[in-house]
Amino acid sequence: MINLNKYIFAIILLLSINLKGHCQDDANEILISIELPAETVVLLNLYNDNLASYPLIFKNTTADTKTINQYIPRTQVHQEIRHLHSLANVRQYFIINEQYSEAKFKYNPQKKNLIPVSESIADHSAFDRDYDEFISRFIRKDRVKDSKYDIEKEKEELKKLYLSFNKIFENNPFLTKLNTIKYYLTLQHLTPDDSNLHEFLNNVSDSTLFVQNMRGLFFLYIKNDFDSLNFEHLNTENYSEAFIKYFSIGTYSILRNKEFKDNPKYQPLIDWFLTTEFYKSNPDRIRKNILPVDKVAFKKQLQKLTLQDVFQEDFSIEQITKQIPADFYLLDFWATWCKPCIEGFKIIEGLDLPENMQIITISLDQNEYEEKWQEMSQSLNLKNSYHLPKDNFGSQEFFQLLELKSVPRYILIDKDMSLIDEAFYQPHQPEFIRKLRAYCRSK
Repeated sequence: MINLNKYIFAIILLLSINLKGHCQDDANEILISIELPAETVVLLNLYNDNLASYPLIFKNTTADTKTINQYIPRTQVHQEIRHLHSLANVRQYFIINEQYSEAKFKYNPQKKNLIPVSESIADHSAFDRDYDEFISRFIRKDRVKDSKYDIEKEKEELKKLYLSFNKIFENNPFLTKLNTIKYYLTLQHLTPDDSNLHEFLNNVSDSTLFVQNMRGLFFLYIKNDFDSLNFEHLNTENYSEAFIKYFSIGTYSILRNKEFKDNPKYQPLIDWFLTTEFYKSNPDRIRKNILPVDKVAFKKQLQKLTLQDVFQEDFSIEQITKQIPADFYLLDFWATWCKPCIEGFKIIEGLDLPENMQIITISLDQNEYEEKWQEMSQSLNLKNSYHLPKDNFGSQEFFQLLELKSVPRYILIDKDMSLIDEAFYQPHQPEFIRKLRAYCRSK
């Protein structure tokens, strides 16, 4: 029998999300604030638009208590946040409901945990821990054929856990859905062939929560059924758009994992994935994680390029890098008509960039817009600004190799013109400056 008392405070907090609060106008960003004691660092894990986790660091380097604020892009309707502290055995799971655009915490240095101080935050840590402990307990048990392990008994215990939470959450449809997803994810670890599990997966819809556990569900679903995948039937004629979306996200995880790269169905899975809307939404970034560019071919093509400066003088990349020596170079491909490109310049201008890195901006404007590019380079104060005409020798091969079909596009190379990242993060993304610093510190 589950002790429900430990959930009372958390559930009151969770239920309050639907009853109170001030709605913010900006639905695309969330302000996260943490009050930190002196000389304290806290690491959060968040989820991007393909439900993969990325870290967010909060650091107070002063000798006094200080509130650290950071804005993050809202990538989920119900934004998930995870705080883990392995040494203190702390596992915390929070959700910021869709009607809120800020979340405030205090850090408890004794317990090494975060304390929510704004009603926008739902703490479902105890809920997740019970399911996670169930999975861990199951994995540790001896499940060989000759053992006395009773899978049906485990399923009954899991069902009791699920029903107990359903009772707690009976007045909160959001948490009821979350409980159902967590139940089926746990069930999948117990028995991947369960008919109820497959029925649930085949009937996901737009009303199903876009949360990290759904990514886990479909990752395991594809992994367990890999050999029986039928790509001809993987379309919206046979499945809902929501199913295809989650299947695409799960496929992305499988392809990045490379576990099945020697399987005959691995290449057909890639071919199918390249046709999905999920892939087409961000092909540059996604493709480099599953089909990376040949680094030798990249360097060869990069060396062939001839760029023009604002005075119409020709330069190779090698000549440019000698003029502005650095350990790393960020190649910023842009065009004068591209608003996100211009916004990227403004964001970068306000960032504390690594000292051992230089930025080279490369316009892809047609030749007839060359004068406009020169004017904008001057008005935007672009220091290392060059133009790469599309009819330039070698440019078409370079575009084709990188599948460079859209801007902005950021490519990170080192001083030897060796490729580091063929589709780097954009300046508005939290990973942009963190990844830049990480790469440049390694030198």
